[in-house]
Amino acid sequence: MTESFASWCDRSRVRWAMAGAFLVGMIATLIATGLRVEGANFPNAALAGVALAGITARYRQQARAPQLSATAEALLLWVLIMTAGILLSYAAATSGMPYRDAEFHAADMMLGFDWQAYAALIDASPTLTALCRFAYTSLIPQTFLLVIALAVAQKYGTLHRFLVALVISLAVTCISFALAPAVSVYEYMKIPLESFENLRPISNFQHVEPIAGLRSGDITIINLSDMHGLITFPSFHACGAILLAWGFWSVPLLRVPALVLNGLMLMSTPTDGAHYLVDIIAGVALAGTAIWLSGRLGRRSTADNAVAGQRPAAPDRRAAQREAEQGGDGPRHAAGQAGESEPHHQRGGKRRSGDVKLGAHQDGRLASQHITDDAA
Repeated sequence: MTESFASWCDRSRVRWAMAGAFLVGMIATLIATGLRVEGANFPNAALAGVALAGITARYRQQARAPQLSATAEALLLWVLIMTAGILLSYAAATSGMPYRDAEFHAADMMLGFDWQAYAALIDASPTLTALCRFAYTSLIPQTFLLVIALAVAQKYGTLHRFLVALVISLAVTCISFALAPAVSVYEYMKIPLESFENLRPISNFQHVEPIAGLRSGDITIINLSDMHGLITFPSFHACGAILLAWGFWSVPLLRVPALVLNGLMLMSTPTDGAHYLVDIIAGVALAGTAIWLSGRLGRRSTADNAVAGQRPAAPDRRAAQREAEQGGDGPRHAAGQAGESEPHHQRGGKRRSGDVKLGAHQDGRLASQHITDDAA
């Protein structure tokens, strides 16, 4: 079942307001922490942004190719949101709050999860290791495909909610990272990568040095060409896997492949993402909460628009005044003095009466009578 493009347009203020607030928060945080951004090709990025914005505006105003307009707008929002989230994660690393690896590891043990035994199970199968690695690296390509698929399938409501949920998830993830940072399983447990036969973790030790430099103040420049995932708790990959599986569920053709792929992403998150089990649980819970909130916000904005559409229009004071004059003694007295020597004013009076009737009743037959009066 397709969804209304008009509803997508009506709710644009909600998603742009949230994305704008997220961007402003990121910029303010970078300024407050003294971090600068380098390594970005800003002219090309700005040109791409202007092009996407132009496509969005043109095809929305002309009501042509709504899928193209929605795709362009959603891609623009996605790039802005993800860029802001990555930069905000670097700023969050400067908080200097104590590492929580010991607490996270203890929580895993309390839940009965043996991380090393789980890693050995994955490592025992070269095929499973390769599949998990592929799934873990599919987060960005999947999101790109989901945006296009939802727009082409005209699932505008799901697309809107996905973007809103993405903003909520990234904001909460970055705040949580600032309050409860961690260096990851491999660093905390001092697990040598050489101990694995097939497993080649994507995220292992490469983020440890940037986090330490940001915490100490030695790193003040963020190089966009050399960035790493820093956040441990909650796992954004776990959150993203749920968001993607939920989003693809609206596209029947991609429903089953998405479930399998994102199931593998969840499976790969402890090993390829160097996460504790509690990171994954928190990421899944965050995704569910963000999806629920996106639905609440969507219903509220739709209800607001419906109320606005039903609100009566402001009264036309001039029309009311003309109608009052037609019913009063003044106009009739003036018409009596004029007599038959001024038929033009009489015809003008008839036109005004027709106008009042047409404005008050909006009836096609009255409009025809109005034309007949003018012709007379």
